Amino acid sequence: MSLLLAILNATGRGETLSPQITTSQNFKHWISVEDFKRCVECKDNHGKIWYISEIPKPAPPVHFNCRCEIKLMEAITAGTATINGTSGADWTIKYTGILPNYYVDKSVALQKGWKPGKWPSNFISNKMITAGI
Repeated sequence: MSLLLAILNATGRGETLSPQITTSQNFKHWISVEDFKRCVECKDNHGKIWYISEIPKPAPPVHFNCRCEIKLMEAITAGTATINGTSGADWTIKYTGILPNYYVDKSVALQKGWKPGKWPSNFISNKMITAGI
């Protein structure tokens, strides 16, 4: 799902998050049209990522009527991806390399009695579960 589509979906749910989207200065990726006309090679390359300086091989167009392209990736500016701003996971990971202290490992949640499918807040108040990022 594209960043723009994710933002539109969130807006449709009444969420007010408005992340700042910029164009990546470091990475580009292969984009194919995801429909029944897409060939296997284009499907296999869809989503592959390269540094800006790299030359993808193969590069689109790979066949007659190829609709693929290499585009710069979109990026969300750290501190704008969550409602928590600079206290959010996006900012904290970018600048410290670790998740904020309100995240706990899944094993900690399980020790506190949480089970998948149950509300975590009933077992670990004011915490979020991570599976080991």
